[in-house]
Amino acid sequence: SWTAHQFVFDVGAGIYQLSTFGDFEDQAATGDLDVTGELTIRGQGADQTIIDGGLLDRVFHVLPGARLTLQNMTIRNGRAFEGGGIYNAGTLTLLNVNIICSIAGSQGGGIYNTGTITGNVVSVSENIAGSRGGAINNLGSLTLTSTTLSTNYAGSRGGGLFNETAGTALLQNVSVINNESGSR
Repeated sequence: SWTAHQFVFDVGAGIYQLSTFGDFEDQAATGDLDVTGELTIRGQGADQTIIDGGLLDRVFHVLPGARLTLQNMTIRNGRAFEGGGIYNAGTLTLLNVNIICSIAGSQGGGIYNTGTITGNVVSVSENIAGSRGGAINNLGSLTLTSTTLSTNYAGSRGGGLFNETAGTALLQNVSVINNESGSR
């Protein structure tokens, strides 16, 4: 059943690139794709549907109270102070999603999480964080299944995953490979 705030989009194969710079803007007017309601975006496959931030801003920002489901796609080339690829403060579900080649000046090169994330068949790779969590910096609730965190870098701690004191992480069948941090 549909409600006024629930939307489902099927996105075809191709590269979809953000084209408007918009750091620190959360009204869905410029820069990243701000999610304020309930949204599902389904691609054609992680190797076929690509959403590219063009290093202009992060790709997705899930605001408190919002829900986003991403399925069968790649998120790449995001750039922000926290959460280069995705900043999640709501509820995020990832199904067959790659998050690659994103940069955070501080924390969470691929993902910065203060909300709830559930992921199945996810790859977070080749991301960079200036401080903590090259792939993921987690302050919320994180559940990952059949996931790979590989070849990420963090300037201080957690090349792959940095789970903050406030965060909880449940990892099932997760591979953490070739990640680095500036301090160990």
